[in-house]
Amino acid sequence: MTKRTEPYSATIMAVLAVAFCAWALTTLPLQGAVVLVLGWSGWMAFSYVRPVRSRTVIATYLCAVGFQLILIMSGLLIYFLIKENRILKAEDETARPVAAGQR
Repeated sequence: MTKRTEPYSATIMAVLAVAFCAWALTTLPLQGAVVLVLGWSGWMAFSYVRPVRSRTVIATYLCAVGFQLILIMSGLLIYFLIKENRILKAEDETARPVAAGQR
């Protein structure tokens, strides 16, 4: 007797796959979207059939994802601080009174 797959998780994964492919193809350049969609679908096909149960592997994966989020957030923080600094400098230059004879 074969074990029947639970239908809800398969349906949810199908909806997520379609949504991800639609987002990638409408947002990213075509070559990057194809690489991302193929890589993601291959990863899902492999990991959905053989789920990881090792706590060490799951903890390592979560640490890697957390590290990437920290790097992304620090990069965004630096970007916005530099942008704000440039805006303040531009406002300071326009607010400074011009001396007679200088332009």
